[in-house]
Amino acid sequence: MIKGQVSISFKALITLLLSVIVVCILIFVSIFAVSELLKTGANWIDPSIGSLGNIIGGIIGGIVAYIVASYQTNKAVEIQEQNALRTTYTMLRLIREEINYNCLVLESITPFKDTEKHRDMIDRQLQNAQWFNCSPNLGPEISDQTFLKLCDVYRHIGLLKTSQQHSEMDKLIADANDLSETTLNELDGILDKLKTRLYSHGSIM
Repeated sequence: MIKGQVSISFKALITLLLSVIVVCILIFVSIFAVSELLKTGANWIDPSIGSLGNIIGGIIGGIVAYIVASYQTNKAVEIQEQNALRTTYTMLRLIREEINYNCLVLESITPFKDTEKHRDMIDRQLQNAQWFNCSPNLGPEISDQTFLKLCDVYRHIGLLKTSQQHSEMDKLIADANDLSETTLNELDGILDKLKTRLYSHGSIM
């Protein structure tokens, strides 16, 4: 949606059209009723016209108030959805960058050597802070399958950090790296879709 452009749903449009029709009918009936009353010349015409005007004005005011309240509610829901989408997009970018950095670290220690340098890189360089900080903010835009795959990626990272079995380190590193690269490709596709949705709502300028 272009910034400044007002969006309206099909349901809201139908409601608006029906409301306009009802108002037009009420105005027509009121004019007709007033003209007929004026022809009679009775004493009660003036108060009757005033009462009729109050009733019609109240009905029209109620319809207008309903339209405004309905629009504001729909707009609030739309803004809330956009904010959630923007949050998921931002968090996912941070997680993607962390996984990409971890891949570079894993490649730098392949093949693994049981040295202080490689152990230090596993302990200090492999990162999971963004995952811990951002994962609670990921919304329903991320499928359960993708979320579970991300969990699996960071389980592999956690296993590498705690494993002391040198004979299995090369396999653990290879498994973590392969899974991370596969997940990166999947995240790229998801981020592209989220960006398209954000552009369509005018959330990215």
